[in-house]
Amino acid sequence: TGQQLREETFHKLYRQLDKWNDGSIHFEAFRKFVRHTDTYLDTSSGMMYSEWSILRVGARVRRALKTLSGGQHRIFFVLILWISMGVSWGMLNQGWDIITATHFAISALATGGLTAPPTDSNGILPAEPAIFCGVYCLFGIPLFALALAHFARVLVESHITVVEQEAITKPLDVTEFEFAKHLCSKDGVIH
Repeated sequence: TGQQLREETFHKLYRQLDKWNDGSIHFEAFRKFVRHTDTYLDTSSGMMYSEWSILRVGARVRRALKTLSGGQHRIFFVLILWISMGVSWGMLNQGWDIITATHFAISALATGGLTAPPTDSNGILPAEPAIFCGVYCLFGIPLFALALAHFARVLVESHITVVEQEAITKPLDVTEFEFAKHLCSKDGVIH
């Protein structure tokens, strides 16, 4: 079964391929269209999309998610998801704008708690927001601490490796040699 194009979509495509406005589609124009733009037609809406652009963006997103969700930096992916959950709750449940919701999500995990859900007339936090905030902080604060510790380790790890490598490859001076000789041998002879 063949695909049928709407008439306006066909004319739009025809005008795009008729570069010389002579009423015909030349082979070079058609080949260039197929090879370089890689477009296809969405017959339901009659719009043209770049298939390869969509595929490339999808591939990049998949690669980024695979990189973040696997390996040694997985904690950052989990933290981003956790903060996103807090931001979403603030926007959907509390009606906050994205800035206020993000401030809540991060300050609650950093134990500052600078933004809080509104209380009732007696100054008591309603049950639903209280339960969410309690669970969010109960699991989020340790998660935030782990991510912060991992970030610090990643930040200083290369520096520590360089310093250790320099210490290992540096030749011993006379005092270090005498000290090592004293530790290794009781008779003063290196065996």
